[in-house]
Amino acid sequence: MKREKSLKLNMLLNSIRNISNAVMPLITFPYLSKVLGVENMGKLSFSQSFIDIFILIAGLGVSTYAIRESAVLREEKKKFERFSSQVFTINTCSTAVSCFLLVFLLFCIPKLREYHLLLIIFALQIIFTTLGVEWLYTANEDFAYITARTVLFRFLSLIAVFVFVHSKEDVYCYAWILTGTIIGTGIMNFIYSRKYCSLRLLTDLDLKRHMKPIITLFALSVAINIYVHSDITVLGFFKNDYHVGIYSFSSRIYGLLKSVLASVIAVSIPRLAALKKEGGEAFSKTAMETYSFLITLCIPAIAGIIILRKEMILLLADETYLEAGVSLVILAAAIFFCLGAYFWGQCIMVPNQMESRLFRITCVSALINLSLNLILIPLWAEKAAAFTTLIAEGFCFFRNRHYGKEVFHGEGIGTIYWKVLAGSLPIFLNGILLRSIIDNPYLFMIICILFSILEYLIIEYAVGNPAVTDTVNSVKHRLCKER
Repeated sequence: MKREKSLKLNMLLNSIRNISNAVMPLITFPYLSKVLGVENMGKLSFSQSFIDIFILIAGLGVSTYAIRESAVLREEKKKFERFSSQVFTINTCSTAVSCFLLVFLLFCIPKLREYHLLLIIFALQIIFTTLGVEWLYTANEDFAYITARTVLFRFLSLIAVFVFVHSKEDVYCYAWILTGTIIGTGIMNFIYSRKYCSLRLLTDLDLKRHMKPIITLFALSVAINIYVHSDITVLGFFKNDYHVGIYSFSSRIYGLLKSVLASVIAVSIPRLAALKKEGGEAFSKTAMETYSFLITLCIPAIAGIIILRKEMILLLADETYLEAGVSLVILAAAIFFCLGAYFWGQCIMVPNQMESRLFRITCVSALINLSLNLILIPLWAEKAAAFTTLIAEGFCFFRNRHYGKEVFHGEGIGTIYWKVLAGSLPIFLNGILLRSIIDNPYLFMIICILFSILEYLIIEYAVGNPAVTDTVNSVKHRLCKER
């Protein structure tokens, strides 16, 4: 019971963290889109997506591996400290290699010269992401610290945007604000890491033990990021900054919602890794609870985006971004497959040491995405980029689920799907009916959201969706106990 309660608390804390990650950019985006303009937003998106490739190379798959192994070792302080220092040293070496590759490409690729200043600013993120050792806090399930730190730096960056960014010429100032958040987080994380262990660089790295799983997970991360970032990168090379700016809007909404919903999964990964080592039914029970919460939150959120896409664009930007509506609908559908693939891959396959299968699936998915991007983006620009993401995520979901069911059957998931779909139907009906009654788009959006949430919760409780009923009953029990 204690473990279940802490899992729900971690889910709540991580949701708050990811909501803050979502809300702060949503507050600043309408301002930035008007002040900086579509083309500057496109330049920022292209530069950040390019640097993300080198952050990935620097990461070398260490994070996923360290979370999985540390979840088992964290009770043995000496072993945990040695293991942490070893993977930190490996991570430091991969960071140096990544920085060298970036400098080399900046000199060799002419296309990058017009973005060189933004790329240099964003490059600092590579170093301080490694220094931040985020995996250390996730492995120890210290979501209270992670949440407090995230909210703090997001709030500071919010203030900085309105204080320092006032015109199109301030695009580099905004780049420094984004990078400054990573720098501050990295320094604070490294100092706070002493609570768990004393990180130091070692020469005895036990590479025979660590490198095979790290390289496998790194290759997996590369494959994932090919179809996460190839759309914007290919769009930037074949089209202009306008199309990148339009797509960056829809992909930003997609990424923010995906991040918030993925928080349900992320907090469960170290717990599931530990439970798998222990054996027993606890693994399946926790996995089922996680998946039920994910489905319960994911499907109505997708329905909401589809119904409110126009109002969201007008609220967060202006009429110049209305063209993003089509790609936003396609990406909304992709969220279901993306999060499903993430659950079956990271929560089921990785704890069961099925990385090689997961890697093969992700490689094929990345190849599908990249190939379709190269063929379709020159023809249909941002719409093609969204479509290729949907296809790639769908393939990855179905293959991950196929192999994941070998170790986790998920009995009763089908029933949860039907219950959630029944609760989501009124969201579409609300959109159709209220739009014909209410002319003001913002008033329509507020009333539609409030009505939809209330109706959804009532229906889910009535049909007995355990993700809703268990939570409501738990709150009732706690309130009665306090009285």
